[in-house]
Amino acid sequence: MYLDSRPTDELRGFVKGTLSNNGATSAAPAISVSETWIKWSGRGGLFTTLGKQKLKWGAATFWNPTDFLAVQPKDPFAPVDVRPGANLLKLHMPFEKSGNNLYLLADFENATKSNDPRIAGRAEFNFALAGLSGELTSTVAGGRKKPLQLGIDLNTSAGPVDLVVESAWTRKSNRDFYRRITAADGSTEVESYSRSGETIGQVVAGLRYDLKYSESDSANLSIEYFWNDFGADDSIIEAVSFLRGQTQRLYLAKKYLGTSLVLLQPGSFNDSSIIVSGLWNLTDKSWFSRAAWTEKLSVKSNLILAVTRAGGLGEFRGGIPSSVAAEIRKSGRLGDLGNTLNALEGLSQEWTLSATAGIDL
Repeated sequence: MYLDSRPTDELRGFVKGTLSNNGATSAAPAISVSETWIKWSGRGGLFTTLGKQKLKWGAATFWNPTDFLAVQPKDPFAPVDVRPGANLLKLHMPFEKSGNNLYLLADFENATKSNDPRIAGRAEFNFALAGLSGELTSTVAGGRKKPLQLGIDLNTSAGPVDLVVESAWTRKSNRDFYRRITAADGSTEVESYSRSGETIGQVVAGLRYDLKYSESDSANLSIEYFWNDFGADDSIIEAVSFLRGQTQRLYLAKKYLGTSLVLLQPGSFNDSSIIVSGLWNLTDKSWFSRAAWTEKLSVKSNLILAVTRAGGLGEFRGGIPSSVAAEIRKSGRLGDLGNTLNALEGLSQEWTLSATAGIDL
């Protein structure tokens, strides 16, 4: 649901909300407001936007480490992006002839004082060089007592092949990291430590290929590899970090692999699309696959039928393997984590079937 008002050519107001209802329960529908902002244009073509805004930064499909101002990471399998917007002041200077853009933003979402926002800048440049064309983007974000982050995106194409590289580098990280150490008695313990003095990297590299299989139809194949220095290369540490709330799903492990196949309007199914995708956690060896059929019912409504399957033991099965839980219990004091570990131990979700209907009002 949204309201879009333009009282003048220079002024615009926008409000967007989400109405959701889980048919499996008798609970009343939930209403949330994801965006509410005003935008106005000034001299020289500068646009100013103030309020709760949704941004999506990053060229990759499954992981977006340069999405610095997002309130929470994107769910690549969600049929609709229902993440809330952030409270921002955004200045945007577009250059129409070149298609380039400059942005300056102040993020008040987690600022404790009105004069202590997080500041971000972003530059988007289009290029054509030696038979290659695409977009190069540079982003920087930081603030007082906040991490300093630098991001670079490259999205280029040569014929039917697209190359995507998205990289982020962070200094002064304020989160806790964990490692296993050997105690004096020979036992293994887990300790926390800081990496605030290090530069921590995240890089996504991917290829996309359009395969024409008939005169009017083509399939888009893609593969992405994610190297995540915030993640763990040990399934024990991966689980501890998650239990402590220091990492989020899809960012738990050091290495991931993702693939997808997209068919838009295949054959005579002009109102349909098919997406088949899969993810692999290369640390705990768990995996997740999803096949979805989307049917356009009208201009403003669609129906999505999806089936998912998870395998292995770990992140994508939704729980913690018993062998990992046993090691965590032996490696240190659990404190307030005991009940959470007990709830997640052995939890396993293998098959799911879902149906989602979406309507724009």
